[in-house]
Amino acid sequence: MKKLLLTAVLFVSISAFSQEIKIKKGELLLDNKAVAKVDDKGRIYKFSDMNGKLQFDATIINGRTIGTQSDNGWVEYTGTNGHVKEAGHTEGTFTLSMGKLIVQNAMAQGLITKDGIDEAKVNEFFLTEDRSLSDARKNGIASQKTEAKNEDNLGVSIDFNGNIKNKNGEFLGFITRAYIDASQSQFSSTAMMDKYLEYRVFDMNKALIARLQCSDSDNTNESKGLKIYTDDGKEIPMSAKNGMNFQKPLAVDKIADRMIKKLFVNGYIGGNINVSGATN
Repeated sequence: MKKLLLTAVLFVSISAFSQEIKIKKGELLLDNKAVAKVDDKGRIYKFSDMNGKLQFDATIINGRTIGTQSDNGWVEYTGTNGHVKEAGHTEGTFTLSMGKLIVQNAMAQGLITKDGIDEAKVNEFFLTEDRSLSDARKNGIASQKTEAKNEDNLGVSIDFNGNIKNKNGEFLGFITRAYIDASQSQFSSTAMMDKYLEYRVFDMNKALIARLQCSDSDNTNESKGLKIYTDDGKEIPMSAKNGMNFQKPLAVDKIADRMIKKLFVNGYIGGNINVSGATN
């Protein structure tokens, strides 16, 4: 019975997206049949029935990485009553077209069918609001800011020679930053203009502690997520932006700054320190 149910679910999933989707001359066509009117100016798509009655708006909220958390983005729907609903992308769907991605999602929600917009389903869908996905992102941002503030309060810093010092000015190690060839970088992107860097942190005995690779694009770094790789095989996610300026001195390099603070908090430099500042 379970196998039959799974097969039925898979069939429904495949069937939902088996139609050929086209948005042409202000109309949504499924298998060349016009099922809705679409105003797709800008990033907001307005869907109306074939009589021109507006049913809902939809747009794509791009994915992003926040500290240790990442999301793939979602579709944000707005009803004619002003209610907002957020829906995650349907698993297994892929298209480079924003319009097709929205239509696929709307079909998965039951708002659009092969026969047109289901107004009864639309009215039911927008009876309530759901902003859980954006709320989760906001909570992630707030948590990241609190974590960063706790790290900042520990007082570890980098001087203009790349030396890492604690709040008492005592030497803990040093950090370097260098451009590397794309072939040497595991941190690749599809952006043709991106250049790649590697940050390396050493202890006071010049032993390598950790490294971090990134591009010289804050957008690429945010979308892929930054990770510190330690010499003992650990991964420490982090988030920082350099404002597109990766040639500034290490003392004011925000990626270098956050990297050494993460390592300090996790006990890789200056002893085993937790975020409250207590030594273990």
